[in-house]
Amino acid sequence: MTATLQADDRVSILLVDDKPANLIALESFLSKEDYTIVTATSGAQALSLLQSGDFAVILTDVMMPEMDGYEFASQVKQIVSLRDIPIIFMTAMAGDVVDIFRGYAIGAVDYLQKPLEPEVVKAKVTVFVQLVRQKRLIERQAAQLLENERREQEYRLLEMERSALTERKQAAATQRELEWRVAQQLALAQLSRLALLRRNNDELMQDAASVVQQTLHVDIGLLTGLNENGTAWEVKAGFGRKQDLIGRCSCPIAADAWVQMHNEAKGPLVFHDMAALQLFPLHAELETDGVVDGASVAIHGEAEPFGALSVFSCSPHIFSAEETSFLQAVGNILGIAFERQKSESAIRELTRSNNDLEQFSFAASHDLQEPLRKITSFSQLLAQDYRSQLEGDGLMYLDFIVDGANRMKTMIEDLLDLSRVSVGKISRDPCALKQTVEAAMNNLAVSIAEHGASISVGPLPSLRVDTSNFVRLFQNLISNSLKYRAEAPPIIQISCERVGKEWRFCVRDNGIGINPCYLDRIFIIFKRLHSKTKYPGTGIGLALCKKIIDRHGGRIWAESSGEGGTAFYFTLPVEHEPGPSFSG
Repeated sequence: MTATLQADDRVSILLVDDKPANLIALESFLSKEDYTIVTATSGAQALSLLQSGDFAVILTDVMMPEMDGYEFASQVKQIVSLRDIPIIFMTAMAGDVVDIFRGYAIGAVDYLQKPLEPEVVKAKVTVFVQLVRQKRLIERQAAQLLENERREQEYRLLEMERSALTERKQAAATQRELEWRVAQQLALAQLSRLALLRRNNDELMQDAASVVQQTLHVDIGLLTGLNENGTAWEVKAGFGRKQDLIGRCSCPIAADAWVQMHNEAKGPLVFHDMAALQLFPLHAELETDGVVDGASVAIHGEAEPFGALSVFSCSPHIFSAEETSFLQAVGNILGIAFERQKSESAIRELTRSNNDLEQFSFAASHDLQEPLRKITSFSQLLAQDYRSQLEGDGLMYLDFIVDGANRMKTMIEDLLDLSRVSVGKISRDPCALKQTVEAAMNNLAVSIAEHGASISVGPLPSLRVDTSNFVRLFQNLISNSLKYRAEAPPIIQISCERVGKEWRFCVRDNGIGINPCYLDRIFIIFKRLHSKTKYPGTGIGLALCKKIIDRHGGRIWAESSGEGGTAFYFTLPVEHEPGPSFSG
């Protein structure tokens, strides 16, 4: 901003002369100018006036009684506040160089020779008045600049304070957001931990209600689930209700358009203006609480819904994406927990059923031995003592009885072996597997020799296994290769290698092979790929092998192209290894 001269910016000038007539003449020269003229008739009076005013210039006579112009000027220059006022001497004396230099030495800026020329006087005074006015203008400009700088500084400081306040608010909001997210994660972690511990769904729902109440700023929370009969949804847990609905209010499944809404939405539902929404179950009961807004997520399993988690606010509430995501996470935890409990219950029931079947199989097989023994014994006696008296169909029927009894005896013995492996105790003694293979080969020595089989055994480790079961395992695998031999003499190779944290064993033959589409069926009990007339057997041998490997924590499978040759693989964990022993 540029300052300008003010209209009333009058300047004072001081006229000093001991003769009033001279003062009147001077005033007449300057009266038409916008000056304030102050007069003094002596040096002493002039000094007094100078102390109380601000003067642009002093015009003083040189020759005055008591205090002449030089002495007056000298005293003015000694006063700090006055020394910068210009002094013009007025004299009637001719221009004495000594006097002029004396005046300049004291501090005079000019001389006026009497008689005074009005135009000269006005010109000289005008110069000094303009200087004062310019000085005042510069001072005002400087003051204005300082004021502008002060205001600019204040504005900058204010902006800085506003920016700092905004940053503090943003930091506080971010801190609150982080704290809320941490609280969310902790709440979900707590609920997940409880989901692993709880075995009662209603208790877990109440845990979920508590977690939601502590985390979200809502007034009411309800968790609904199927009743015991599975015919209606009922309130299982909740918080914030004026009148308790838990276990009291329910709605039929068929009339539950709300569940249908969940299935169609495939995500959280957000309700606005609950007074106009009639689809929500328990709407009439919630209406008494004055609910306004709400949100709901399904508690869903893999195949069917388990219920829903719903929250409501009695005042306008805009549910954020973070809030609905939190609700969905709680619903997912509950759904996974309920699905897991359902699966665990089914597994426990299946395990119990399998145990019952295995116990029944063992008992039945054991109890069937005695009547079968009688059938076998008496049919053999009948064949020995009365064969000569039978002919034709009688002999054929007798042979059927003897053959059937023998096959039944073999099947019962195999079932007993399978039952013993299934329900019996597995010992874990250090065992050199090379010796179990040799024991199995000794048991099959006649059959091996009969078929001209060649068996090679590579280095095998020593592991902690059930020795008798592994003799039976290798015996069944070798016997299987001998049974399903091709036209060429059987060649069987037994080997083992370390693969990661497992030992992988292989029993490979050059037999007839297995169609690859049947490889997943051969370890199922009683599953046979050929008729019993072509290849005798009970269909239990490979199922027994699988049971032995399963109980030792391993896997078993077969590989074959179907055009000849089969490789049976099974694995055992390395932890079964008793020490660094490897027999060749």
